[in-house]
Amino acid sequence: MLLQFLLSQFYHSNTITNVLSLQNYKNMRIIRTFAFTLNVNSLQTAH
Repeated sequence: MLLQFLLSQFYHSNTITNVLSLQNYKNMRIIRTFAFTLNVNSLQTAH
């Protein structure tokens, strides 16, 4: 399966890089959620 292959690649590659990329991914999700919330708020106040 492709997913299993990706997971095995993930676990066999550099652990430090994995942790950093995972942290970046979580930060990007937080930033996106925050920006989305700001956009919704500005749209609501505009009307």
